[in-house]
Amino acid sequence: MPEIRPFSKAALVIGCHNETRLLEETVLEFEQHCSPTDVARILLFLSDRASPGCQETAKKLAASNLPIPVVIYPEIGRHFGQELQELVTAQTDCSHAVFWTADREAEPKLGAHMIQLAKEHPAAVINISCYMPGGYPDPGKSKFIRFRDAAFAKMVRILYHSKQTDPLHLLCVFPVEPYIHFDLHEPFMSFCIELNLLFDRSGAQIIEVPLRQQPRKEGKSNLSLKDRLRFFVPVFRLRFLPKRKLYK
Repeated sequence: MPEIRPFSKAALVIGCHNETRLLEETVLEFEQHCSPTDVARILLFLSDRASPGCQETAKKLAASNLPIPVVIYPEIGRHFGQELQELVTAQTDCSHAVFWTADREAEPKLGAHMIQLAKEHPAAVINISCYMPGGYPDPGKSKFIRFRDAAFAKMVRILYHSKQTDPLHLLCVFPVEPYIHFDLHEPFMSFCIELNLLFDRSGAQIIEVPLRQQPRKEGKSNLSLKDRLRFFVPVFRLRFLPKRKLYK
């Protein structure tokens, strides 16, 4: 595993697609709960299919004179995971990265807490979990969907002999090393399970914090059934891949 630097600053990447009010709330609350000494900049990873309202809100935030600078990074649509990797690689002054979303399923103050944990445990991945004590999945989802997601998470734990209780989420704080050296293959949101499993296979310490997931109040998920089925691909591809092949 590549050598991990002590915590200096984090680059906060917020994925946004069709959020407007929630995007603004998310950014402003991170500005409130985080210090510019800990977070170098907020990078709005703007979907190539972002709604006009989302684009306008992103431009408004980027033009604001906020303590933590806000920068728009438009997704090209070429390869979701690799684009994020290139974006983080370019943040040479940052030892850590934060992946978040603008849908407010998790509160920004939880993200700020996770950054503080990363300062105390710079070599660890700080992840969220709906399935550990104190956590709970979105009560707005049907019982079937909650059962489906819990069953998938349990399958991954058993298959990988992993202590992770919830490998489904992208929301995390992690050291830039070894992330920028991982060999990423997954398009779109199956990248999130690929990232979690790459860290797990690499032997990184993973610290989970409980999440009481909030119902989405604006916009809709853009995950299709095909996108969800794609989650199985990295699960089985990475299970028996030699560790040396985790990296480029």
